[in-house]
Amino acid sequence: MSPRDFRPVYQRVLDDLQAQIAGGELAPGDALPSEEELADKYGVSRTSVRGAVRILRDAGIVEVRRPLGTFVRKQPVRTVRAPSERYQWEKDRAHKPLEERLATGTSERESGLDTPELEFSAKYTVVPASDRIASALQIAPETEVLQRVYVTSSKDSGTAIGGSESYIPLELIESNPKLLDEANEPWPGGTHHQLSTVGIEIESITDNITARMPSSDEKDSMKIPDGTPVFEIRKLSTDTLGRKVECSFIVLPGDRAELEYTVRLDRWEVAPNADN
Repeated sequence: MSPRDFRPVYQRVLDDLQAQIAGGELAPGDALPSEEELADKYGVSRTSVRGAVRILRDAGIVEVRRPLGTFVRKQPVRTVRAPSERYQWEKDRAHKPLEERLATGTSERESGLDTPELEFSAKYTVVPASDRIASALQIAPETEVLQRVYVTSSKDSGTAIGGSESYIPLELIESNPKLLDEANEPWPGGTHHQLSTVGIEIESITDNITARMPSSDEKDSMKIPDGTPVFEIRKLSTDTLGRKVECSFIVLPGDRAELEYTVRLDRWEVAPNADN
């Protein structure tokens, strides 16, 4: 006589589906059986089936594609953002020969994907600075800034790796018309090289990181599972003259991004006295 199963009925369905997905019986892209088929198979109500599938959906394991059904989700590419190394690498890259600047970008470096595996889009618009942007850049509200909106996605999974909005005071870059044309993206060497063409060198970058729930647009465009937060990074760049030259807002889905920081500390000249 088999031992009695005290798990809630929905849990039995959930555990079995998770085991099938983990074991490869249900592979990424495969459709789950219908609610009716699952209810018949496990001898439970369709309400219990919906409860199990809802948990899988909220965990980002499956996705609902109406009216087609529910499918095992291709897991998004995970990226590791390590600013302590990234920002110096980006700056050094600006002085590399064109061939090297073309070879590898930041998205490739952090995701491990090759350029053909990525989908990149950029949209440029000249807009008046909002109070939020003006305060960050230390300029007057309504001052014209170049807004640059970037989205990078994995072609295989169809999910966004991350997105950002960048704001640069127009007067700093308008002497080079190429910097105002989105058709020149992706720019070999990135923002550091772009700004170098108008004599600007970034000296310091400050990140402010918060966690929040995604907007409905972010949730849809990045295919973020229900209940998953995003990291929002406000990145503020200051040049060698002390000017705030760029303010960026980077959004990273919490189910596919990892933040890694290494902080170097000055050594003590004299060790502390252990008795004090």
